[in-house]
Amino acid sequence: MSTSDTTQHQWTNKLATQSSPYLLQHAHNPVDWYPWGEEAFELARSQNKPIFLSIGYSTCYWCHVMERQCFENPQIAALMNKHFVNIKVDREERPDVDDIYMAAVQIMTGSGGWPMSVFLTPPGSQAPPAPGTQSILGSQDASDPTSQDSGDLGLKPFYAGTYFPPEDAQGRPGMPTLIEGLSKAWQTQRDEVLKQSNEIAKAIEDHLSHEHEPDAIDAQVISDTQAQLMRIYDPQDAGFGQAPKFPQASNLLFLQAYLAVRPNDVASNALAHTLDRMAMGGMYDQIGGGFHRYSTDGKWLVPHFEKMLYDNGQLALTYINAHQVMPPENEPERYANIAREICDYVLREMCDPTGMFWSAQDAEVDACEGLNYLWLADQISQALGDEPLTQTASELYGLSLGTNFQDPHQATEPRRNVLFLPVTLADFAKQTSRPLDEVYKLRQQINNTLLTVRDQRKQPGTDDKVHVSWNGMMIAGMARTGEVLNEKRYVDAAVKAADAILNHMTDDDGALYRTYRQGKAHISAVLEDYAHLIAALCMLHRVTNQKRWLDQAVKLNAIVTQRFADKQGGYFDTLANQKDLFVRTRSTYDGATPSGNSVMVHNQLDLFELAGEKSYLNRAELDLKAASPLVGAAKVGMIHLAHAQLRYLNLTASEQGQAIDLPDAREKRHVMNLDIQPREIKLSKTQTLVTVKLDIGTEYHLNAHDVPGDLVATQLILEDAQNVAIEVAYPAGKQMTYPFADEPINVYIGKMEIPLLIRTTGAVGTLPKLILRYQMCTDSSCLPVQQLELPVDFVIDA
Repeated sequence: MSTSDTTQHQWTNKLATQSSPYLLQHAHNPVDWYPWGEEAFELARSQNKPIFLSIGYSTCYWCHVMERQCFENPQIAALMNKHFVNIKVDREERPDVDDIYMAAVQIMTGSGGWPMSVFLTPPGSQAPPAPGTQSILGSQDASDPTSQDSGDLGLKPFYAGTYFPPEDAQGRPGMPTLIEGLSKAWQTQRDEVLKQSNEIAKAIEDHLSHEHEPDAIDAQVISDTQAQLMRIYDPQDAGFGQAPKFPQASNLLFLQAYLAVRPNDVASNALAHTLDRMAMGGMYDQIGGGFHRYSTDGKWLVPHFEKMLYDNGQLALTYINAHQVMPPENEPERYANIAREICDYVLREMCDPTGMFWSAQDAEVDACEGLNYLWLADQISQALGDEPLTQTASELYGLSLGTNFQDPHQATEPRRNVLFLPVTLADFAKQTSRPLDEVYKLRQQINNTLLTVRDQRKQPGTDDKVHVSWNGMMIAGMARTGEVLNEKRYVDAAVKAADAILNHMTDDDGALYRTYRQGKAHISAVLEDYAHLIAALCMLHRVTNQKRWLDQAVKLNAIVTQRFADKQGGYFDTLANQKDLFVRTRSTYDGATPSGNSVMVHNQLDLFELAGEKSYLNRAELDLKAASPLVGAAKVGMIHLAHAQLRYLNLTASEQGQAIDLPDAREKRHVMNLDIQPREIKLSKTQTLVTVKLDIGTEYHLNAHDVPGDLVATQLILEDAQNVAIEVAYPAGKQMTYPFADEPINVYIGKMEIPLLIRTTGAVGTLPKLILRYQMCTDSSCLPVQQLELPVDFVIDA
């Protein structure tokens, strides 16, 4: 918890009664925080105050920074309390709320992320006060609920962003400036604020509804998805896409399924290369097991040090599947050992007393990135206390190559080492003339000693909240690993976790709660919770052959059909008629976890295979047809749906006694065509209109002109432009979500025009050059940055 002990004794707000670790981190801020719910809504309604909504999660680095700088500041807190009703949301508890208001941030700013800061209209927002009357702040009428339209849900965003500093800085308004400005707008420009909030709400609804006509299930999509994935494969450092690199288990599971029906040496080598490099890098905890969230570089070396349960559940399943079908010839236990170490890590550090699994571990210790996981050479030597063993550890884990990490936020800290494997254990055995079994034993001895020392350090915070959906992923990975390795303790742990969920996280009707902490389950589950638990129960049935797991899966599937399913195919993310949401979303894109829609299609196929009832296959067909237009366009962006489509086609072909026949991938289409008119540009004091026309290939997009600073924006630039001015009217981009990015991106797609005006501001010497700077990207990766001199002739107008 980042709040100081002194602060904790001075203030307590409404979050103190919550169970979420993230909300409890803010329970002693001087801000009058409320949890998301009717009490806060009624207060905003009765006082006619706008709402400040802050969304984050317990292991979010910048969430901690904004708390320290703003929410623990009594002066800023007093302003927040005076002008707004302040609400905190844990995005992991309420992904439905997070999805809606993240869309608002994306639409309004062109990017997104956490902490999320959104300003909302109160329920029953009333018209502005008549001229000459008191301001809404302190107005007697404003507190009269009968004067408001109680039928207006409100909660519509009118301003949004992410992190805001305590003072104005680098073009970003500080919280005090923002609070005063938005409060004044609410008091004096209410009509405009309400109009803008309605327009944004409509844009969010359009963005999240995904309405489209169903289409046929096309095997071509599977081949094209595999081809697109291979086009973004990094042949040097492995993985798919550029840094930052995420493990993206859905990509790996798709390739495993694809190779099972259409063997391909190139794809198989890419898969093995990726599995190897991920496990050799610092993104994998070499000492304690388990994967960190992602690699900050392209080499899988330096991670973002958070550990998420959902990553490790998916990757345990991925590696144990790989062990079964593609064990490395020179080290057959390589992938099995990774799956085993993941499971051992989770059982050691992430188990609730009930047997369910906790959510995450923080990236920082004492505000230092990854401090618990980093080593100095002297610390290794002191811990091991044996010179030959220290030398082996130094060579094994790359310390002999020098330091490789500097905390970007702590420049005074010494450089340290992220431990990694420069070569595989098999190659290390060969290089050091040792048998592989001896290397395994030495590594185990080194790891046991270093882990004991590491455990004595201050540990990163653990989010001890239980998520049904994330537990479902871990249960499936744990059970499958136990089955393949004949490790009963893993199967027993999976069974215990599933039983605990069914005992502690269901209501009297059998419906699920989403979260559990310290004996309390709360919040109605959303689609992804049901989807991942059903998948886990199907896995437990396969592993244990106990019918009770299939029976439970069938019951939960019936609840999903009743409460979440669309009769036309597909599923909504949330329950119908939720009073605290103004739009009902349906997600199909995969991110760090696969979408609830895609997992539900896999579940229908599992239930058909296990129960033998054709109705499940029919429902999968309906769902796939509903999603087909989206999958055909998104491909890798919806790869788990493409995986489900592959399973469906394989199953139906088998039902007919045939083998699935996948077509060849279609040829890659053009990247971009460009035209510019006029080709001759007169330089004079009178403005000349020039139009750049772009025709972007269907599998590509350009980063727009207003993307975040770490991306390459599309820009038209005049070089050598002494006394020549340019004004560019960049068109608005489109908000899109891609697997390689941690947040949505503003992009240009299809055909577009960029108008610009060129004029002289004085005597012209050297003729300028007109440069288009851009980066062309697929849905999952980007091509090299281009600086293209456009084919125009500048002429000085006499």
